[in-house]
Amino acid sequence: MSETREMIDEPVLPTGESDRALMVRAHDGDRLAALALVDRYVGPVWNLVYRSTGLSALAADVVRATLSSAVRSLSDRVPPADRRWIVALAADAYGRLLSADVRPDAPTHRFRISPRHWDAERLGISAGARPSPRRAGQKLRQRLWRSYSRLSMRRRFVLALSETAPLSAAELAEVLGESEAQARLIRDGAKLALMERLADRSPRWPSWLRERRRRSHP
Repeated sequence: MSETREMIDEPVLPTGESDRALMVRAHDGDRLAALALVDRYVGPVWNLVYRSTGLSALAADVVRATLSSAVRSLSDRVPPADRRWIVALAADAYGRLLSADVRPDAPTHRFRISPRHWDAERLGISAGARPSPRRAGQKLRQRLWRSYSRLSMRRRFVLALSETAPLSAAELAEVLGESEAQARLIRDGAKLALMERLADRSPRWPSWLRERRRRSHP
């Protein structure tokens, strides 16, 4: 006796449309368009928050709350211009990090960064500071991880956002809640700090070992 299988067509998310088109449809109540927006931005927002904090549980909560709030707001507000939804998402995520008592000027948990996430051109860092593809192994991962993880949360957030989307100074100021001049200083300071740490190849001795070396070699 042959068995028959009932074929159930799963909903197909619209993937080829622009952000603006999906937002307009979501504004009109199209659930699939809203899901397509979430599917499109969950990766970039997760990457942004996790690389800023190194805390996966906090990143999951912030991403969930940020995208849920953004999708709900589409029914009440006029959708922004195409490819600029990331500004609102980043501003919301940054505000949630601050409300979670994550200090913007203090380093947070370290995390390992893969070489495939490194893009010196998008960050605006000189080619001399860019790691060579020949060293894209364990040493490269450790160097990037240690250099990036020693930055403060705000600097990590700005660098990760610079790789996600090329924002103007005005848009970055909107995300950070600062003036345009201050936003430029923060972005330039983040790039400079990362370049300095990448160029610094001196050994990082623990405090107790430094003290022992100082006593043995006065």
